[in-house]
Amino acid sequence: MCLTKMEQQIIEEVTKDDFFEQGVDSCVWTDVFLDDTCTIPAKQARGVLSSLVKKEYICPMGKGRDSYIEFTDRGKTYLKEILHVEHAN
Repeated sequence: MCLTKMEQQIIEEVTKDDFFEQGVDSCVWTDVFLDDTCTIPAKQARGVLSSLVKKEYICPMGKGRDSYIEFTDRGKTYLKEILHVEHAN
């Protein structure tokens, strides 16, 4: 499945988040990522995140301020094979 440039950018930026501590098994707080790490405007980034959910690269967990992002098996494969990420930076 092809990813857009923005989807690729979002995935790459997730790996730069302070909470990306466990490599491919990391969970990243959604609001912290959107506020502090993501360089795409939050409203637009939310749309890109939704697209990544539909394509089964990420899985949103929790609700509201307690929501966080996890990578699915497809997302973990992308991280490993395309971005060469296994463990935290």
